[in-house]
Formats: sequence, C-alpha cells, structure tokens
Amino acid sequence: MKGDWQTRQTLLQRAKDPSDESAWLDFVSYYESFIRMIILKMNISASESDDITQDVLLSIWKNLKGFESDSNRAKFRTWLSTIVRNRVLNHIRDRQSHHNRMKNVKKEWVEEGKLISQSELEEVIEKDWKRHITKLALNNISKHFSGVAVNVFEMSLRGVENKQIAAELNLADSSVRTLKSRVQQSLVKEVAHLIQELEA
Repeated sequence: MKGDWQTRQTLLQRAKDPSDESAWLDFVSYYESFIRMIILKMNISASESDDITQDVLLSIWKNLKGFESDSNRAKFRTWLSTIVRNRVLNHIRDRQSHHNRMKNVKKEWVEEGKLISQSELEEVIEKDWKRHITKLALNNISKHFSGVAVNVFEMSLRGVENKQIAAELNLADSSVRTLKSRVQQSLVKEVAHLIQELEA
C-alpha cells in the first residue's frame, strides 16, 4: 500500500520529506539549471548566479515542507519566483553594503524598482518553464529514437520545410512526415508526464 502511495506522489510531494534524499537530488537535477537561467536573466553575472542558485535551493529545501499548493493559493512557480527575487535582492543589497563601506555609492541603483518586478518575473518563469519542460522531454525521448528522427523533428521546430529536410537528410518526404509525427507524439506524452511529475 505504501508503495502505491509513493508512485502517486509528485516529485514536489516527495521532496518535502527531508529523509528522501533521492527525491531531493531529483528535484535539484530538474530545477537547478532552470533557477540559474532565471537568475542570469536578471542581469546577475555567471559567477554570482552560482552562489545565488545555491541560496535559492537551500531556501527551498528549508521551506518546501511548509509549502502548500492548491487552486486558492500560490502555485509552486509563483512561490519559486518570490524566493528567487528575494535572494537576488538580498545579494544586490549585500553587494551594495560592501561597496558603501569601500566608497560612497548611490543607494538608488539597488531599489526594488530597478529590479524586475515580481509579476514580470512570474511571467518570465512561466514562459521559460514551458521551454525548460519541452527541452527536458525532448532530451528524455531522444534516446528512444534514431539520430535522424530527432534531427528531422528539431529541423521542423526551426521551421525548415519537409522537402528541405528530406533533401538535406536524404530521406523520402513520407519518411520525414512519419518520423516527425512519431517524435511529436512521444514528446507530447513525455511533456504531460513531466508536468504531472514536476508540477504541484
């Protein structure tokens, strides 16, 4: 019975258990690069983004158990955007405080108004999360297809016409349509699976 419940839990539900180390490692493998990408979009340097990413992950680890997601409350990505923005603001304030000790620096460059707003950040996260999930799904299904099938699909995503794909890869038009369709069907299923697994 316990095993049945475990299989129905999402990754977020499992990661709430501090004793489930494998769930936390899975969580980090799915979210770390996404968090870093969002921080970089906030004009933070690559070297600083690594430290802030670790701060965000530590904050999530400490507070995830208390997070509850339902239709009347915040979604996980809204909660995540708040943590990311707060950590970036704290980092900027710490950096400014250090500079102020060294020399007199204007305080206005670190005001909240100068940083991306919470609602803008939520929009960025929502849009980039969809891309992130699609990229993860394509990576997951790629091992089940030939390199040619994946190339066909990736070329089609870039807007390359079927005839051009067929000519460049030395395939029949019908083969291009078939390969593209198979990869697309598999991708749709994998995206649905990842959404069910990763979203609260």
